[in-house]
Amino acid sequence: MSAPYREGQYFLLPLLDRGTYAIGLIARVPPRGGVLLGYFFGPKRREAPGKEWLGGLHGWQAVLACRFKDAQLSRGQWRLLSVREPFDRASWPVPAFHRFDGTSTHVPNFDVAQDFRVEYSDDN
Repeated sequence: MSAPYREGQYFLLPLLDRGTYAIGLIARVPPRGGVLLGYFFGPKRREAPGKEWLGGLHGWQAVLACRFKDAQLSRGQWRLLSVREPFDRASWPVPAFHRFDGTSTHVPNFDVAQDFRVEYSDDN
């Protein structure tokens, strides 16, 4: 069964403040689905914006770019909106991410934690 979403698809992300949403854009869908790359935009809103407004969004305007699981999209819990046509991957690059290993190694008078730069391929 194929996924109900695709690259360049906008969706509404429900926020904790009931009845409000953020806008998401699916920027990468791996061949087997599962973990997607998305760009997320504010401000919070009560209804979906029009296609023209969505078409004016750019990656640099996003408040967050992250990898996320597709479960809510696959189950229809997050409302799918229009698809950005044409979708140009180069305009929505895969950013480098920061990962922090919260486990620390205790050295007398000094706690050491690890920070990592994580980069994923464009097709991941």
